[in-house]
Amino acid sequence: MRVLSFKIPGGEGEVSLPEGDFDANRVTILLGENGTRKSTLLRAILDDSIVDPEQKRRQRYPSAFSYKVGEPSQVIAISAIPNDRFPTKKRSGDSRVDGRYSAENYEYIGPRHNQNIVSRNQSLQALAAAALQNSSPSIKVSSFIRKLSGKTGVPLHYHMEVQPVFSMLRGDLRTRDGVHRLSEIPAEEIGKVNFLVDTLGGRSSSTALSLSIDISGGVECNDYELEAIQVGYKYGLVNLRPPSKKGSSADGAVEGFSAGQWGLFSTLATLALRAKDNSLILIDEPESALHPRWQREYMGDLMEAMSECAGCHVFLATHSPLIVGTAGSGEFDLLILRKDNNGKLVSEISDVPVGWQSNDVLEEKFSLVSTRSPELVDQLEEILKLVASGLHGKKTKLRHKLEVLKPIVEGLPEEDSLRALYLSLNRLVK
Repeated sequence: MRVLSFKIPGGEGEVSLPEGDFDANRVTILLGENGTRKSTLLRAILDDSIVDPEQKRRQRYPSAFSYKVGEPSQVIAISAIPNDRFPTKKRSGDSRVDGRYSAENYEYIGPRHNQNIVSRNQSLQALAAAALQNSSPSIKVSSFIRKLSGKTGVPLHYHMEVQPVFSMLRGDLRTRDGVHRLSEIPAEEIGKVNFLVDTLGGRSSSTALSLSIDISGGVECNDYELEAIQVGYKYGLVNLRPPSKKGSSADGAVEGFSAGQWGLFSTLATLALRAKDNSLILIDEPESALHPRWQREYMGDLMEAMSECAGCHVFLATHSPLIVGTAGSGEFDLLILRKDNNGKLVSEISDVPVGWQSNDVLEEKFSLVSTRSPELVDQLEEILKLVASGLHGKKTKLRHKLEVLKPIVEGLPEEDSLRALYLSLNRLVK
C-alpha cells in the first residue's frame, strides 16, 4: 500500500509524494507547530483506510486520500500520548455501536483503554494478543524484541488470563457484542470453538484459564489449545487480561516501569509482531517520555521492527529534532505544515535533513530563530542594537548590560561561540 497524494483537513490543495520504490518501506514525517492538524490528518488517513464508503459521508474527520496505490493489509495506530485522536480497538464488552474499529485488520497500540480510560492494560492486552497470534516469530523479530527488552529493562514473560465472554444460547454462542452462529464459523475452526466451549463454558466471567506468554516467542500450552485460543480471540469469544491478583509479574511490569520504558517496549514489540507487507502505520508523537538518547535511536528501532516487511507506509507526527535528524536518505519524506499570514493551513515537502545536528534541524525545519532561551536572545539583541547604533556616549550602558550577561557566559561550554562574542564586546567598551 502506498499513499501518493492526500489532502490536509482544513488545508489548501493536495500534497503529492514521489512514487519511489513501491516494494520498500516508506516513512512520511509530519512537522508543524501545535494546531497545524497533524493528529487530525493521521485520524483522517486512518478512517479513509477502514471506513466503508457508505459511512464516509457521516465520518467526523474529512476524507484525506486523493490517490493511493492498493489497499492496506492492515492499519496500525501507535501513540505515546493519552489525548491522541486515534480510536481505541473495539473489543469484546465495548458498548460502542459502531463496530468498524473491531475489524481484524485494525489495531490501536497506545495508553488509552476502551471508553477512553487511560490504562496501561490496553497496551498490555494488545502486546499479549500479538504474541499469542504470532507465537513463533522469525529469528530476526525474536532477536529484535529481546534486544528491546534488554534496552528498556521490560521483561519478556507475562502471565495472562483467558476469560470467556460467551454463554450458550440454543446451540449458538451469545456474547455482549451479539450472537455467533456456530453454523457460520468455518468447518476447520468449529472444532476449536467447541473445545473452548467445553474448556471454558463452565467458568464464570470471574474465573479464567491461565496462560504464560513469552513476547519474543512461546506460549505455555499445547498446540491445539493455542490454536483454539487464537480462534476464540479472533471471533471475540475470549479476552486476555492480566491476572487480577495484585503483585503478579504482569501487574509489576505494567505499573513498575516508567512511561518511556513501557511505551517504547510495548509499541515497538507489538508492531514487530504484527507488521506485515503493505501495512499502513500511523504514529503520533513517539518521543513522548523518551530520553533524548532513545529519541535519537527511535528511527533505527522503528525500521528494524519492520525489517521483514515490504511496501509499508508510515506516517509519523513528531516534535523531536532527534527523530527527524536520524531519518535515512532512502524512502523518507518530510512534510512541514504551517499557517500563513491569513491563518490558512499550508504544507510543503522539504528535504530530509540526513545527518544534521539537532540545532540545525530546529532552526531550519522547526523555524526557531535560536535554540537559546528567549530571555537571553532578547538580551543579546538589545546589546547588538546598541553596538550597531554607535557607542559614542553609550559605553557605560553597554558595560552594564555586559555585567548582567557575565554570569551566564561564564557558565557556557568553553567552545560556545557566545563566549567569543562576549570577549569582543568587552574589548569595545575598554
